[in-house]
Amino acid sequence: MNTALFSIITGLAFSFAVYWYLKFKYLLPIEKKVSYIDTIYSKFKDFSLEVSKHSYIPESVEEFSDIISHHLTKLHSFFPDTYSAVFEKDPNKDSWHITHSLSMKKINSSSLSSFVYGLFNKCLNSNDILFIDETDENFENLNFKCIAIFPFSTVDKKIVKIILVGVNDKDEFYLISPYVKYLSANLSAYYKIYERNIKLKSENEQLKRELNAVLKELDMTGSRLIKKARERKAIYDVVSVSKGDLSKSVDSIVSISARVIEADMAAFLFYDESKRTLEIYGKPYWRFEGGDVSYSLPIDELESIEVKSFIEKKTFIIEDSSSIESSLTNHVGHEKIRSMVVMPVYLNENMIGVLEMASKNKDFFNQEHLEFISAISNQISEIMSIINLYKNLSAKAEELSHMNKIKDEFLSTVSHELKTPLTTIKGFVSVLLSGEVGSMTDQQISFLKIVDQASNRLSSLITNLLDISRLEGKIDFDVATFDLIEAVNTSLSSLSIKAMEKNMKISFYKDSKSIYITGDKHWLMQVVDNLVVNAIKYSHRDSEIKVDVADRGDVVVVSVEDNGPGISSEEQKLIFDKFYRGKNALSNTQGTGLGLSICKSIVEKHNGKIWVESGKGKGAKFFFALPKVKVENKKL
Repeated sequence: MNTALFSIITGLAFSFAVYWYLKFKYLLPIEKKVSYIDTIYSKFKDFSLEVSKHSYIPESVEEFSDIISHHLTKLHSFFPDTYSAVFEKDPNKDSWHITHSLSMKKINSSSLSSFVYGLFNKCLNSNDILFIDETDENFENLNFKCIAIFPFSTVDKKIVKIILVGVNDKDEFYLISPYVKYLSANLSAYYKIYERNIKLKSENEQLKRELNAVLKELDMTGSRLIKKARERKAIYDVVSVSKGDLSKSVDSIVSISARVIEADMAAFLFYDESKRTLEIYGKPYWRFEGGDVSYSLPIDELESIEVKSFIEKKTFIIEDSSSIESSLTNHVGHEKIRSMVVMPVYLNENMIGVLEMASKNKDFFNQEHLEFISAISNQISEIMSIINLYKNLSAKAEELSHMNKIKDEFLSTVSHELKTPLTTIKGFVSVLLSGEVGSMTDQQISFLKIVDQASNRLSSLITNLLDISRLEGKIDFDVATFDLIEAVNTSLSSLSIKAMEKNMKISFYKDSKSIYITGDKHWLMQVVDNLVVNAIKYSHRDSEIKVDVADRGDVVVVSVEDNGPGISSEEQKLIFDKFYRGKNALSNTQGTGLGLSICKSIVEKHNGKIWVESGKGKGAKFFFALPKVKVENKKL
């Protein structure tokens, strides 16, 4: 019992001894170090807060110097044994002088060695802090064992500053180093902001000067621009008021333009090619007494200033028109005219006429007037070009309409005249082939079959030409509402025999029992016939042709699909043109190149649309869509 108790007491005593040994050996130094670091951190935190209280964006060198002074004062208050000084370099000399210092000790900048100034220059070149923890005889005039140096300089080197912080105690120097780094970084940031502000102020001043120059220029030209704007608005109003009557626009523009520039006379003379004369267009502007002014000038009257301007395409400015030969000399009041402008009016290379304006004041017209008259000239040239174009188009349209009528009558007459003998030829060929008039040799039968095929082709061509002629003219459709499903089915039944000749199958697909549309049943079924016949013509033997009628809500879509050679994307843009035949069709099949054109015309005249989807070697699928009639509204 006593032995066990002794062992326990001994163990506790040993553990107690070990605990205190470890505490004094390891834990207390660590706690002391942590407490020391915490104190240093708290002191650094207080320092940064004190520094930031006096922080603002500097706008001048003096304000930046105040910030440096405040920062160094705060450093000295936290570390009284430090020496802080600001050295500034003379931009004109290679020398330094102290602008600010904080310390009980005083340093004369002239007593510093060249070695120290060399360190200053080294700091400037590296633009970084230089720490020296132990000085030698080169620093004897500083009387500090440890120093830190950091620089500030503008890009143009007009301002160069060095901040020097000195300490005698090496331990305190290591302690103060983070503060020096913080000051350097903080002051560098403010210095960059300061430089940026200076640059922005300089740019702002430059922009102000440029803006003032622009405003001055705008002020000088403002009245002129306003006047020009009014001139343009006057022209715009005149053209707008004319409401499409271009001939009245010219008269109004001439009159308004003369009033705007305060001229006493204005007229536009257009060139009449049939008479070879310059003729007054409309009514000129004339402020003198004497009634209306009207005149014409032969183009060979070379002494006239208007003719010269027209022929030479040259603007003439007359300061005193009394000695100049002009058409105005034939009118009352001409003797009062002293200055005059005659300007050619043309568009591209096409001469249209001349525009002339006159004033009773000598040397009246200036550069602004000429620019305005030039704008008027351009406006008139465009209007006259439109008028001439309209006249030419009207004449051409009338001529084309007459020629188209003659063409339709010719096609109709010729087609009917051809059909009569062609019907006779086909009839006699059929009789001969039937053997009713006697037997024939195999060669004779072969020749007659060729004649019969040629007759069929000719008959098809005549029919297509008649259809095209009728569709391009004014055609009266026999419009009625009918069941498209039933009509397509009837059409396919009649074409199935033609498909069987190539051992083909026509498949008919539909998603409704009946779909009603309104249109000319005969013409619309011709679209189906043409598309199916084309499919039979271009498809391979023993193949299938698919015909589909689909209800798509407001429209019905009919499609015809074959497995022929296909149509390239380039040819798809042309296949609906008259007489166009695909490259494959030219050598392999016969046709007129009118079938698809007829289909397109019929569908579009029924407010529908036709198109094709295909790829070379992948067959072709033709579609056409037509408006659908609702069942409850269909006509039975």
